[in-house]
Amino acid sequence: KSLGNQNTKHRNCFDATFYQLDITVDEKKKYLKGNVVMSAIALSDFDTLQIDLYANMKVNSIGVATLNSVQEKDTKFITTTSYIRKHGAIFIPFKQKAGEIFKIKIDYEGSPVEAKKPPWKGGFVWKKDKEKNPWIGVACESEGASLWWPCKDVTNDEPDSVSINITASKNLVAVANGHQRGKEEKGELTTYKWFVSYPINLYDVSIYIGKFSLLSDSYTMPSGKVLPINHYVLTMNYEKAKK
Repeated sequence: KSLGNQNTKHRNCFDATFYQLDITVDEKKKYLKGNVVMSAIALSDFDTLQIDLYANMKVNSIGVATLNSVQEKDTKFITTTSYIRKHGAIFIPFKQKAGEIFKIKIDYEGSPVEAKKPPWKGGFVWKKDKEKNPWIGVACESEGASLWWPCKDVTNDEPDSVSINITASKNLVAVANGHQRGKEEKGELTTYKWFVSYPINLYDVSIYIGKFSLLSDSYTMPSGKVLPINHYVLTMNYEKAKK
């Protein structure tokens, strides 16, 4: 069973405004591990809210926090163990009054559903390119983003922005939506930091990991503003892509 894209009182009571997604992708084990922090505002008084995550993904911990302002940086999460998982949803007891700002942090891990016939039967895609390098992606328009990360998985509540930090093997490149804000190398791993500065539907939040090279170009608009145009192509196809 699934609660799908239904509007329920546990979903309609809050507006998700921002997500920070931090995940490590293990291409050998086909495994994800990380955490998501959701920032939101209460639209009405509630004592329980719903977050979505496929039942095969494990929840390690859930923290909740009420904030004094949106700009508050040092968030102190209170761990809650009284949540209930049912039909691909997580029901979290958490009292809030209308207008209050809060955050939910979920640490999770697992092997996400594999796509049987992307994009029509979606999920994670774990393939190899012609040179046998990992070639990883995700397609979840029909199934929903909660296939691989915890979120308010509805189409009528787009966050204002999303931060996507992907950690993968250092010999691979991780690409996501928005603009790259940098990368951080640590041992055998590299974290690629991406930021979406505009509203986005959650099933459109995507990651791609592979042996990619950046092909940069730009377009000067009539206003004079320069628009960067970046394509990430398989390294073996770089010269072909330039043409």
